[in-house]
This record gives sequence, C-alpha cells and structure tokens, in this order.
Amino acid sequence: MFNEEAGIGVFCSQLRGELDALGLPYEVVLVDDGSSDRTIEVIQQEQWPSAKVVILTRNVGHQRALEAGIALARGELVVTMDSDGQHPPSVLNEMVSLAQDSSVDVVYARRTERGKEGLVRKVTATAYYRIMRLVTGVPISDGQADFRLVRRSALQTISAVQGDKTMRMLLPYLGFKSVTIDYVAAPRISGHSRFGLRRQVGLAVDSVINFSSRPLRFVALMALILAMSALVWLGLVLVTWWRARAIVGWTSVMTAVLFVGAMTLLALAIVGSYLARIYDIVKAHPRTVVARTLDYQQDTSE
Repeated sequence: MFNEEAGIGVFCSQLRGELDALGLPYEVVLVDDGSSDRTIEVIQQEQWPSAKVVILTRNVGHQRALEAGIALARGELVVTMDSDGQHPPSVLNEMVSLAQDSSVDVVYARRTERGKEGLVRKVTATAYYRIMRLVTGVPISDGQADFRLVRRSALQTISAVQGDKTMRMLLPYLGFKSVTIDYVAAPRISGHSRFGLRRQVGLAVDSVINFSSRPLRFVALMALILAMSALVWLGLVLVTWWRARAIVGWTSVMTAVLFVGAMTLLALAIVGSYLARIYDIVKAHPRTVVARTLDYQQDTSE
C-alpha cells in the first residue's frame, strides 16, 4: 500500500469477504510502503483480526515492499496482490483450488485487458514483456505481473537469492511448475496509477541486468565493431594522405569521434550498472526496515 487512504477500506472489505468464503485459515499481511496519508488509520478502523499491518520506515518501492510482506508471511500458500483494487479478490478462489488440486508451485494470474489505460501505458507494458523475453530468454507471458500464488517451498528457494528480486522475472526464470489463469483487471478503487514511465523504465533496466548478461556481450561486440571500423578508417586516412598529402573531411571525422564517444559512454553505463548491483549486494544493507507492526491481538510492537 502507498497512500491508499481513499480506497483501502473498500479493498479490505472485498478481500475479507472472499477469504472468509474460502473456509480456510488465513492471514493477511498489509505492507505500508511509507504512506504519508491516513492509510494506516483507515485500516485500523476495519477491526480485522486476521490482518497484520507492516509499516516500513520509508518508501522502498513495489518490489522491496513485496519482499517485506513475503518474509513475514507464514502460510503454506502465499498470494501477492496490489491494494488498489485492480487485482480482483474474486480470483483467489480459483487460484487456491488450482494449488490444492495439483502439484504446481506457482499460480500466475495473467491480465488479459488493460481497460481504460492510455495508449502510451499500453504500448510500454506490451513492449516490456516482449523485450524481456528477447533479451533475457525468461518465459514471461504478457500481462503476468505481481498477482500470483506461490507455494512455501518455492519461497524458501528464492529466499537465498541476494540483491533485488524482481519476482515477476525470478519465478519463471527458476522454472517452477506453474499454471496460469486469466483475469480482467478491475478499475482502480480510487486515485490514479503511480507507476509512471520513469518507474517502468527502471523496472525494465533492473529486469534485464538482474537476469541477463547479454548487455555485457553487446558491449564486447560493439567494441569489436568499433575497433574494426577504426582500422578501416585509419586505412582510408593513410591512403588519402599518400595520394593528396592532405586530410580532408572534418565533418566526417567529428561524426566518427562523437559516435565513438557516445558508444564508449553507453558501454561504461552498462558495465557500471552491473557493478552497482554487485556493490549493493556486497554492502549487505537491510533491504527494508520495519518501523512497527499492528494487529488486533496485541498492542503496537516494534
């Protein structure tokens, strides 16, 4: 949750109704990702004994907030979902039934329609999945985001993975046995999406760097091509000097210099991104810090 004051009460009511109808013991871990509005106060008014609110010290982003919730979840089957209402709780019954009736480790919920989203959002979302399949080779389906059911044994396996865990990529990358169900996203209960273009680009970059070394191989290929081009260019310069005793074409020279400089900076940026990931892992800083937890069986605890 992040600043969901206007809609979190409705979401909790919908979710509680669906979970109670399952007839199974359950718990709900609501992760507050540094909200600055009255989200927490609204949840406390719900008086939901099966719910626990985990309040992070600051906004750490969607993926790390998911990790914080998963780390505290105790169930054999764990479902991750957003609190804006677009992940309909009505799908939970089918997800749990599939997990109980088969030996699957993961039940993916795949979004089939993007509703009233703008053209740019639809195009970038489609492009993300296609680029990920092309660059990383991970078999991620279009619309397969962060609404899923995961068995405890699979979660224990991925807990050993260090660094950023882009769950939508990590689970299919590891090849857990899975099934996929389709759903139609419900309209947001309130407000608007905060997952803008900048965050979409950031997610794409993280996904590529965390699950593929192809960008590094691209750097090596680019260096080889530029080196060969430089040798050809040097040959042309020497021939021109030998015949005319003069070097002409400063425009082409500057173009070559600027092109090579741009490619060099791009290569440094790619290599630097991988080094930054290694640096973050080596530092071993806590990925999230829980300020406090709230539930209805006990008072506020640190």
